[in-house]
Amino acid sequence: MFETQTEDRGQVGIGTLIVFIAMVLVAAIAAGVLINTAGFLQTQAEDTGIESTQQVSDNVRVLTEVGSVADDGSGVEKTSLTLQRAPGAGDIDLSEMDIQYLGPSGAENIGAAETYTVTVDVEDGTGTGANADVSVAPIGTSVTADDSGTATIELPAGTYDIEATDGSATGSETLTVSDDASQTITLGSDNTETSDPAGPDGNTGYTVSAISSESGGDNVMTDNGDRYRITLNHTALGGSGFNIAALGAGDEAELTLTTASGAQRTVTVQVPDSLASAGSVVAL
Repeated sequence: MFETQTEDRGQVGIGTLIVFIAMVLVAAIAAGVLINTAGFLQTQAEDTGIESTQQVSDNVRVLTEVGSVADDGSGVEKTSLTLQRAPGAGDIDLSEMDIQYLGPSGAENIGAAETYTVTVDVEDGTGTGANADVSVAPIGTSVTADDSGTATIELPAGTYDIEATDGSATGSETLTVSDDASQTITLGSDNTETSDPAGPDGNTGYTVSAISSESGGDNVMTDNGDRYRITLNHTALGGSGFNIAALGAGDEAELTLTTASGAQRTVTVQVPDSLASAGSVVAL
């Protein structure tokens, strides 16, 4: 009397199963996308955090700011900053910094001047000047020769007085640098002339000089005890087409130092209203 339609019920059950499987697959794909996205965002957040930390920590401290008065007494022709690593900073290559200059003459971005490798061999007349102290004037760089009496220093173009000291014995030579060079210094001899008090030419960028460095005469600060001098030769840079000129009495300039990691340090230098005698050094 009553007829049961089992075939239709079977078809409905199969259709429901297919829909369920499709929903499971869609959910699985969506979950995979979410997991991948979450992983990407986490990695991106970690990279951003590391970059932000470097921008905060890999910075420099400015210890002193001085200026060199031009020979004619007209103004400050060079600005020099003494730097050290900020607490917690990693290694900082000062040759990779960028300096943004803003002064009376306008604004300018300045990179590092090209440097050359100078090899100094120290001799004492009977052998090598092992572990002799080698200093470079007028920039104040000082390094120690190795066991064979050799010291390697990175210097910008310019004329320097190089002196070697081993105990009570000293020797010196004047060297003009315009390319990679080598110089032999014999202890007990003095062959120096009057080097250019302006130091490095610095006509292509700022110059870096190691005052004291654990890693030797390179441009990388690796220790909190390292001290380096950054110098802008206003006159030389202006003569090479940079929008920068000597600072007159009462002038002010702003220097923003940006390291390779993006950390920035801004310092304002101001020339005294009354300049000291020609060729002297003044605090800014």
